[in-house]
Amino acid sequence: IDHSFGPFYEEIEVGAIVVATGFELYPLKDIPEYGGGEIPDVIDALQFERLLAASGPTGGVVRRPSDGKIPKSVAFVHWVRSRDPEHGLLYCSGLCCMYLVKEAILYKQSVPDGKAFSFYIDIRTNGKGYEEFYERARENYDIVFIRGKPARIVQNGDKVQVWGTDTLTGNTIKLDVDMVVLAPAMIPSQSALELIKKLRLATDEYGWVKEQHLKLRPLEAMTSGIFIAGVAQYPKDITDTVAQASGAASKVLDLFSQPQIKRSPIIARVDADMCAGCGYCEKACAYEAIKVDPVLRVSQVNAALCEGCGACAAACPSGAVQLTNFFKNQLLAMVVEATREYE
Repeated sequence: IDHSFGPFYEEIEVGAIVVATGFELYPLKDIPEYGGGEIPDVIDALQFERLLAASGPTGGVVRRPSDGKIPKSVAFVHWVRSRDPEHGLLYCSGLCCMYLVKEAILYKQSVPDGKAFSFYIDIRTNGKGYEEFYERARENYDIVFIRGKPARIVQNGDKVQVWGTDTLTGNTIKLDVDMVVLAPAMIPSQSALELIKKLRLATDEYGWVKEQHLKLRPLEAMTSGIFIAGVAQYPKDITDTVAQASGAASKVLDLFSQPQIKRSPIIARVDADMCAGCGYCEKACAYEAIKVDPVLRVSQVNAALCEGCGACAAACPSGAVQLTNFFKNQLLAMVVEATREYE
């Protein structure tokens, strides 16, 4: 690695793009009930992962950020803003359960006399060997699993106090520990938003890149020639990420092996006699495939860019824009035929 390299720009012509923009964790500063990022010994799982790493800032020795002491008790909190539509996000991040169990095991291996407490709603072990891994954590490492989501985390002297309720016993809990590790929800990478806009990629309500079809075409973005890999699409673990990345690479090779690029015939078409040049279709197009000619004052479609989504046709007030093979007279004829009475 040459650390003397500075930033530079380079233009490269490519035939396909694989979007693998990754993820970020829900910021601790936006979680006020858990200290809002102001309690030094309340950290997220990625920070704790660095403390566990031999190449990390403490050489693999777990130490509290506040005073550098080795924590003798650590609370691990699952489901922070995941599955929490009232305060956070509706979806499950998919891998938080397992990586917190892993980190609890690594903590116990690093600090054998330490105590590990795990607060959870439920444990999702939907992977090969995951259930066995979870059972090993319970039986071999004496990790205490407490079913219940903490209501608040506060500073209590040199300790961190976790307030909650054990929903299995109904008992109220106030637990003093040396450190708390949170598993915040995974969210789309904010630094990738500009790239996603430049590529004209469609996203869902949370900001994850949308695929053409969840089951039939899960590797392809809504824009032709662009493929998705990893958490850019949705939260997933390393196993699924590697599988999807391999599939995306195969899709690119398949695209390049074709003697000609095939396009769907379903594209927008403009009736110049009906077009008023209002520009509503241009504003509705996410792919910049339709433009109003400044001289003729008529919309024109770039067939190479059009994805046939129909947004322009829906936005056109005069009915001048329609999709090839989906003209209104064709659709009405199909409706009439489908609803007529048969003998």
